[in-house]
Amino acid sequence: MPEILTTLGACVDAEPALSRLAAHTWPVKTAYHIARLLKLVREESRAFEDERVKLVRALGVARPPTETEQARGLRDEVIEVPADKLKDYLQQHADLRAVPATIGWAPLTVDMIEAQTQPIPATDLDIGPFLLEPSGNGGPP
Repeated sequence: MPEILTTLGACVDAEPALSRLAAHTWPVKTAYHIARLLKLVREESRAFEDERVKLVRALGVARPPTETEQARGLRDEVIEVPADKLKDYLQQHADLRAVPATIGWAPLTVDMIEAQTQPIPATDLDIGPFLLEPSGNGGPP
């Protein structure tokens, strides 16, 4: 089975562009390939977000929402990382982004993308290791 060796950070970074790609009309096989890839990337992104929230809770301090935050609909407490713990948070966040992730699916290929008859914005192709370049190498993780 093909797989993509990458990182949690690459999954988080690529998810928005993969979502935009999925919104385009594609031949059925490519549409399925994109949908399956997006599903797997979202699972890794959710795992990243769950761990990031734990990290914020571990290092952060709770406070009530400001009036501005309440006006935007925030009703629960807000957890902020204080300045004296920010360096530790940033290091652990970077470590979390670097955690290896294996996606049990093949990357998209340039041929799949070129089969699209409608123009695709370059930002929709910013999917890093999830696009197999013509040389056969995925993009950088």
